[in-house]
Amino acid sequence: RWPQRTSGDWALLAGGGRASLRGGAQELRIHPLPCVRGSGEPCQTEAEQRPTELPSVRLRLPLSRSSNYCHCPEPAPAGRFQGTVAALTGTCSMQCDVVVLFELPDVTEWPQEVVQVTLRTHELPSRAVLSIRWTPDGSLLLANTRPRLGSQSPGQRAAPPLSTAIELLVLDAETLTTLSTHGGHYAFTPSEAPFILHADAWAGNDLVASGGEDHCVHVWHRRHGRHLQRLEGHTQAVNAVSWSPAYRMLASASDDHSVILWCPSCRDT
Repeated sequence: RWPQRTSGDWALLAGGGRASLRGGAQELRIHPLPCVRGSGEPCQTEAEQRPTELPSVRLRLPLSRSSNYCHCPEPAPAGRFQGTVAALTGTCSMQCDVVVLFELPDVTEWPQEVVQVTLRTHELPSRAVLSIRWTPDGSLLLANTRPRLGSQSPGQRAAPPLSTAIELLVLDAETLTTLSTHGGHYAFTPSEAPFILHADAWAGNDLVASGGEDHCVHVWHRRHGRHLQRLEGHTQAVNAVSWSPAYRMLASASDDHSVILWCPSCRDT
């Protein structure tokens, strides 16, 4: 919700690739969306309706000369970090190795000028970061990664070689320190084009899951550090997983053009 984080209307944050880089900064756009109530129904009264002629807002993210543009902006859920956006960037055009956090300003009216933000960065120089995701309560960040083999030379343009191991890092959203690391599956894509794999968490963040290039969904117990399950059913790489608290099911999406719903409480599904 923006520009007011708790009671404002919904907005869409989107950005381009390298074409959005101008004057040492990256430009994202915030687009106004039609007013909806909490039930999902559109607003009806004139007082509820937001003017449709509002222009999109230009959001400027300062970047250093050595950094790539910010990929995959991920807004935090409602709670302590509401209004904060996580993204990925790095020093190599083919890999990301930096987690970025920036905060959208909490204003009362739709801005008419360019909005400047400050970036907070956390480098993971020994890894390529494949994806970043907030946990449902916003207290943790899930980062799928592949360890690098050897060190990266300053100014190196070629993609650093990567291990075939995939490791899911759980980061504290406040300090960005790594709380736990979960492995047990492997990659097959080259270092120049590592596959993007999204993760999710549920059960009070005790259970975490990720898609895999091995066509499987992997589930871990975060606090115990145990690899609990390897769910088989897809015939191609699994891009993403998403937990539904309402239906208590896990959805997985794959390059085989299918979505599978996994029911933990059902014996054979």
